Amino acid sequence: MNVQLVPTRTELPGQPQQRRHRPAGRWTTFMACLRWDFGFTCPFCLLHEADLSEHGATREGMLNVEHLARRETNPERQHDYDNAFLACRFCNSSRGRKPSTDADGRTLLDPTRAAWAAHFVWRNEKFLCPKPGDADAAYTWKTYALDDEKKVTRRQWRRESLPIYRSAVEEFPDIIAAWHREARSTRDPAQAKSALDKARNLQRQVDIAVKVLIRFSVVPADAPERCRCGDGEHALPAWLAQQSQSLSLPASPTQR
Repeated sequence: MNVQLVPTRTELPGQPQQRRHRPAGRWTTFMACLRWDFGFTCPFCLLHEADLSEHGATREGMLNVEHLARRETNPERQHDYDNAFLACRFCNSSRGRKPSTDADGRTLLDPTRAAWAAHFVWRNEKFLCPKPGDADAAYTWKTYALDDEKKVTRRQWRRESLPIYRSAVEEFPDIIAAWHREARSTRDPAQAKSALDKARNLQRQVDIAVKVLIRFSVVPADAPERCRCGDGEHALPAWLAQQSQSLSLPASPTQR
């Protein structure tokens, strides 16, 4: 089984993100199109849906439709797809009622008009920091709390843990097979039992790793096959597809 994994750290898009879907109708029907357009990734803090689903839950309750021009103050734009963005529950909640432009004239950055790499930098692999002197980036960073502890913790967990789980599924199957060979070749029952116990323990670790890695597929298991516009491109945005990592998962013992 082959999977495409999210990158251990999502690199900042070097170009403004492009919309490939054009749904009409009410904003409450935009979610499927937004998920594909933004690659199942919050365009503000760059958390992937998998970062939000600790136990493999579906996207329900984890993502929201964010209106850059708030619906309360700009009701004429509430059904404008260009004003709708995918946002994780943390960014959407942090924004609250904050205006798109503050009293000092600082304006929230639009991920489809501004390349995040031009305004932000990664620090220590986990902090998404506005570039010095960039007032709009600083306001966006503050409004969406881009380095909220919950977000930093999830970035760090992905960066540190995915390589460990990947190593488990790449290296442990050969070790498990060696323990099985030893169990078959020995005439000592105690030695055979010890080898099989070690194989079973390692196999449990592999099974756990496989579940985690499947959860971190860059295209989630519940990715919509149909969307509001009907003819939008159901593929990852190029900037994210280029970062995804291919991995062949081991067959279960019954498949070997």
